[in-house]
Amino acid sequence: MSDASSSDPGQGGSSIDGPSLEVSDDEDMGVAKQIVNTMVAKGVKVLALDFDRTIVTVHTHGFWRQGTPKLVEHVRPCFKHLIEAALAWKMHVCVVTYSMQPQLIHDILKSILQKGEAQKILIRANSKDWLQSSGLDSGIAYGKQQHIAWIVTELYKTFHVIIRPEEIILMDDDDENVTTARNFGHQAYQVPEDVTLKSIQSFVEAMQIKVSSPEVTEPPPGAAL
Repeated sequence: MSDASSSDPGQGGSSIDGPSLEVSDDEDMGVAKQIVNTMVAKGVKVLALDFDRTIVTVHTHGFWRQGTPKLVEHVRPCFKHLIEAALAWKMHVCVVTYSMQPQLIHDILKSILQKGEAQKILIRANSKDWLQSSGLDSGIAYGKQQHIAWIVTELYKTFHVIIRPEEIILMDDDDENVTTARNFGHQAYQVPEDVTLKSIQSFVEAMQIKVSSPEVTEPPPGAAL
């Protein structure tokens, strides 16, 4: 928290703190752009992010009641920058979460991103109607796979493109979700509590992804979309 002297122009506080923060933000955005460039070079087309303990540092348990402004305080700057950089590169960004509050998540994204950018992000949360239609209410689950499958279907409906498993990267704090994603052919990064853009960058640089087959513009025969 700033004291009176740091905000007093006569003390020089703002002339030091302001530019320093601005430079730091520019540097972080530069790292985020490098991460996205590397992902694109390795064939990644979809950035799938968990919400609780990933985009935000806390777990909302799907019943956050303290309002959007309070939750915005818990947004991790590294994911804000990563989302911004991915959207700027026209990468498909989505949120895959067990939360039952998709509107809250949209409001958070709307609060931290430039106008209109939040609308570009698909959110697959555990709404009651979707839980029933997907069979998740039966207790059978495969990590975030049903969520990702829904995202892939929506992307096909909207853009008429098929996304292959290796073209998706999931970032999630849950080790089971990460393991399941890898078993299904996705890249997956387990988000540590002390995650930074540098730690994400190290993971992405070490990824081994090769997409050599040509672009598919039509679904294969019998594909359920």
